[in-house]
Amino acid sequence: MKKSKTIFILFLLTQFYVIGSGMVFADDTKFTASVGKTEVSAGERFQVTFQINTSGSGFTPPSLENFSVLSGPNQSTSMQWVNGAMSSSISYSYILVAPREGDFTIGSAGIKANGKTYTTDPIKIKVVKGAPPPPQQTQKGQQQPQNQSGQQGGNVSDYVFIKLNLDKAKAFLGEQIIATYKIYMRANIVNNDVDRLPTFNGFWTQEIELPQQANVSQEVMNGISYNVAYIKQTILFPQRTGTLEVDPLGLNVVLRLQDNSRQRSIFDQFFGSYRDVKYAVKSNAVKIEILPLPENGKPAGFNGAVGKFTMESTLNKNHVKVNEAINLKISISGKGNIKLIEPFKISFPSDFETYDPKTNDKIVPSASGLTGKKEFDYLAIPRHSGNFNIEPVTFSFFDPSVKQFVTLKSGEMKIEVEKGAENEPAGTYTSVNREEVKFLGKDIRFIKSDLAGLKKKNEFFFCSFLFWILFACPIFIFFLLLVLKGKYESYQQDVTGLKSRRATRVATKRLSVAKNALKANERIKFYEEIFKALYGYLSDKLSIPVSDLSKEKISEILLKRNLSEDIIVRLISVLDRCEMARFAPMTDIPENIVYENSVEIISKIEEGIK
Repeated sequence: MKKSKTIFILFLLTQFYVIGSGMVFADDTKFTASVGKTEVSAGERFQVTFQINTSGSGFTPPSLENFSVLSGPNQSTSMQWVNGAMSSSISYSYILVAPREGDFTIGSAGIKANGKTYTTDPIKIKVVKGAPPPPQQTQKGQQQPQNQSGQQGGNVSDYVFIKLNLDKAKAFLGEQIIATYKIYMRANIVNNDVDRLPTFNGFWTQEIELPQQANVSQEVMNGISYNVAYIKQTILFPQRTGTLEVDPLGLNVVLRLQDNSRQRSIFDQFFGSYRDVKYAVKSNAVKIEILPLPENGKPAGFNGAVGKFTMESTLNKNHVKVNEAINLKISISGKGNIKLIEPFKISFPSDFETYDPKTNDKIVPSASGLTGKKEFDYLAIPRHSGNFNIEPVTFSFFDPSVKQFVTLKSGEMKIEVEKGAENEPAGTYTSVNREEVKFLGKDIRFIKSDLAGLKKKNEFFFCSFLFWILFACPIFIFFLLLVLKGKYESYQQDVTGLKSRRATRVATKRLSVAKNALKANERIKFYEEIFKALYGYLSDKLSIPVSDLSKEKISEILLKRNLSEDIIVRLISVLDRCEMARFAPMTDIPENIVYENSVEIISKIEEGIK
């Protein structure tokens, strides 16, 4: 499966790569400098190219004082369409000659794009003694060796190679290491096949999923621009100490190289001549030193966890009955060899029946390592009542960032178990599968002495006593509704009684208006609303028209209703005050006292007249 996936990724690479295209594979703007080779002979011609992967202007030439410029700057623009998206690039090239031996530097070039100025890194050129060898002539039909390119002055290894990188040079036993295999290309790969996959002896491995569509970027190495893509990424966990070797990855590829020496027709002169070359490319092998974990300070319960973790323990309930299950969850979260952590040994009381824990993994491998959470779910069933304690759970791991052991400890868990029903079946539970719980006493049950739930044979519900009761219920409810409807209509037709019942509600609304007038400092309106509230209430409550009401009649009726003389005197006093306030201001009693007296008078009359 891994081999076929690697072939599929390389197949995608062959679709993306274009010779000398300068295609943009990322959104970031890049301005790079590259040369055909960094070591040339004195008097040999070579080319230096400055390329930006977007539109640019204001090109600033580099310092070329140590070289003879035969041609340049030669500007070229390239446009490409990939998956419906267009990208463009601009390149500036020079043909140079190194006149003498020595170590020289091609200076930085600059260009403006997207409102910014971009510069290239300087390139070091080593000029050695001697002239370049003349082109090798091959006889007709003679095959070049597989390690020779069809292009003059170079080997196939200059155009494609695989590089293995490890994210660290040394690691502790069990510490995660990220191994990355990348392919570097300067030619089109037209075919490929996996020759060798690494075995990773001495390591426990976790493969990192790479995207199905390969992401190709550009890198400049030793002044030469390459198209680069990831072939394989693996997380390694060393299982023994000492010097371990990470194996190389090998591919058989077919490269399509330009061969200008074979031009024989006008088409070759216009499009260029190419030849396919088979080549076995293999990455480097990398050795890494694996250090043992320190013995000093190693906890007794250490089980090999290496990384950075946190622990959480939860008990679903602390108060249960006999034979009622409890669930204890231990969660380990963090980054490291979390998949290798084994379940904990929990010291449950001897009165508890326990089962093997269930393990749930939520772990994600990525380029930063193995991260996530691992949960252990323990089921226990108490078989006797009482108060029990579950001892604290400890978890120890080695943190390579600080080179120390760390021990985490949960709190003590207390459980109170009450007596359950005598014949209650054992084994109620929550998240654990039913098949994992044994039922005690299933083969022997108590003999039931009551006859609850039993009925005679051939006894039917139709025409039974319950049937006739349920049949008569709708008829009874119908006549009951008719009686209630008649009473409601009579209640609504009693206008006098209706007014009496609504008297307090109407008076309350008028008193609310009077209170608002008091807040607005409208004195005359305040007394008018108090007067209307009292007279309107008495008219509705005593069933007497307002036109027939007088202070004498009010006093007479209230006395007959056994209302206290004090309330009657206060009522007459408030009514007199409301009448006098219309014609002259009164300052002996504040208005808020008048308002409170009115509310109290209505309340007392309501209590006294039922």
